[in-house]
Amino acid sequence: MAAGMPILGNRHPTSPVEHGISGFLSDDPDELLSYADMLLADKDLAARMGEEARKTVIKRFSLEKFKEGFAHSIEIARRKWETRAIDSNEFQSNDR
Repeated sequence: MAAGMPILGNRHPTSPVEHGISGFLSDDPDELLSYADMLLADKDLAARMGEEARKTVIKRFSLEKFKEGFAHSIEIARRKWETRAIDSNEFQSNDR
């Protein structure tokens, strides 16, 4: 999608692909083959759908959203670390 290519894939509720807009989705291999043939035969359609796919990546998977999500994950991990239960045996020396 980021490369501006239309996508062919299986249907899934979390897929970022919009059927008929940024690619084609189907659980039937023969249907996907017919969509692939359609895109190969119609370069303008492939280009339009590829551009929509690229726009989807920019909108849904931007660097800014990635950085926000990553910073949020680090903050959650930091809080868990600070509030973890400490085993008193952890600090006893094994050199006895």
